[in-house]
Amino acid sequence: TLARTPTTAAPSTGTAESAVQNYASWAAYGALTYDVTSDLSLTGELRYTSDDKSLTSRLRDRVTNQLTGGSARIIDGTSSPENLSYNATASYRLPLNLLVYAKVGTSYRAGGFNRNLGDPRQPVPIPVAYDDETSRSYELGLKGAPLPNLYMAVAGYRTDLTDMIAQLDNGCRVTNPVCPVAATAFLTNAGDARSWGLEAELTARYDLGDGQLRLSLNGSRQGGEVTSGRYAGLSLPQTPDWLASAEANYRVPVAGFEAFGNLAYNAQWGGVQELSATTPKLSDFQVVNARFGVDLGKVQIAAYVDNL
Repeated sequence: TLARTPTTAAPSTGTAESAVQNYASWAAYGALTYDVTSDLSLTGELRYTSDDKSLTSRLRDRVTNQLTGGSARIIDGTSSPENLSYNATASYRLPLNLLVYAKVGTSYRAGGFNRNLGDPRQPVPIPVAYDDETSRSYELGLKGAPLPNLYMAVAGYRTDLTDMIAQLDNGCRVTNPVCPVAATAFLTNAGDARSWGLEAELTARYDLGDGQLRLSLNGSRQGGEVTSGRYAGLSLPQTPDWLASAEANYRVPVAGFEAFGNLAYNAQWGGVQELSATTPKLSDFQVVNARFGVDLGKVQIAAYVDNL
C-alpha cells in the first residue's frame, strides 16, 4: 500500500498492489565417490530440478478500487523451467598432507518476474519475465596442512555464464525529457558472460604465553565481462577487482576466567557498480573492527569498536 494525502484536485488516498505468486519446486540429487587408489579419488554429482512459477499482480486505487498505473501494473506471467546440473571432481593426495583437485560443474539459477513494468515513456522496456541463467565452472586448487597448526588453500577458477541475469534500469531520470521520472530497476537476461578468479587462504595457530593466537589471511583477485549481446565488452557489476581480509584472535586464561581479543580487517578495491558503459566505480575501502572481553562461563562481557 502506498498512501498519500488527498487534495481537491487529486482526491485519491493512494494505491494498493495485490499480487498472487505460486511457486512449486522439486529436485532429485545423487553423488558417488570412487577411490581409484588410496591417493586418487573421483566424485560425480547429479541434480535434476523442476520449477513451476506463476504471478498475477494488479495495482488499484484505494478509494475507487479501479485499476491504475496503466499496462505496466497489469502483470500475468508463468514459467516452468527445468535443469540437469552436474559436478565432476578428481582429487589426489600429495606428500606433506596436501590435496590437489580439479573440478568441472554446472549450475542453474531460475528465472522469474518483474512486478513493476515501469513508465510507458521509458527508453528501455521492462520485460514481464526473464529466463533462467546457467553456467559451467572450472576450478583447480591445492589445499591442506603442510605444517602443524597451519592450513593453506589456493585455487583458480573460470565460469562461463549463459543468459546471465543482471539488474538494469529503464533509463528514466528526473533530468531525462523523454521520461522525467525516477528510474525503475528490473532484472533481465543480459547475454553470455565469463568470470574468473584466483583465491588464497592461510590459517595458523600459535601458543603465545599461556594463551592461543589464531591468525587468518584471505585474498582474491577476480574479474569478468559480458561476451555477447548488447552489453558485450562491459565488466561484470558488483565484482571488486581485489578482496582482502585478515583476522587475529587471542584467548588466554586469567584468574579463573578467559580473556579474549579480536582484530578484523576487510578491504576491497576496484570494480564497477552497474552493467553500463557510464557506470560509476565501486568505492574502495579498508575497515578495521576490534572486540575485547572476558568469558566467565555462562556470562560473556565484551566491548567492541566498529570502524576503528
